Amino acid sequence: DTQVFYLGKSGSAKVSQVTGGYRRYELSENLEFTAPSFDKAYKIRIKNVPSEAIGSKVGAKPNAIKTIGSLLASFKSTSMLFEVSSFYGGDSANTVPSSAGITLVINSSDASKFESKLDNAIEKFMDKYSEDFPEIEYTYEETDMPSKVLTRDETDNIVSLMYTALNGVYNKDDDGNVVAVTNIGKISSKNAKLKIEVAAMSCIKEFLDEI
Repeated sequence: DTQVFYLGKSGSAKVSQVTGGYRRYELSENLEFTAPSFDKAYKIRIKNVPSEAIGSKVGAKPNAIKTIGSLLASFKSTSMLFEVSSFYGGDSANTVPSSAGITLVINSSDASKFESKLDNAIEKFMDKYSEDFPEIEYTYEETDMPSKVLTRDETDNIVSLMYTALNGVYNKDDDGNVVAVTNIGKISSKNAKLKIEVAAMSCIKEFLDEI
């Protein structure tokens, strides 16, 4: 017969008569590398995204990890050939990642096409978020060639995973209230191992089970 009043860190204030569930997932896989087939490397970075614990407003801010994952998917869908050397971002499953970065290797003959696609993606991103979050930076630069890159199969798996991965508002009730959210909070390819940390929150157990 206990009544509990919980005060937690959140981007908004609310009172609920229903407690929520939380689940954290860590996806882990050993990675296989090979020598680069192409000859020009780029480092792409997103940083200074305001980070806070996930909640009902999780979709209002960009997720830097998911943004780069979607960029890779768009490259693949338009037959832009690339290889992945490294991928990093975020600090923990339950916080919106403040930054993310990736190093790609491409054929130098595709550099103009590659940069044009990147410029277009950055312009669309900044048009959507720069007014509300002027501190965000989304940049790319040419960098030294890495000694190794992921195999084609590994790259395809990561692109597919990042494209289909759930992030943001998962479900709302009939009144438009957010009742389930997900967050890709961290990714790392350090030490030849892919690690991705994901969190899910909901006040309805069935949604947690679906997620």
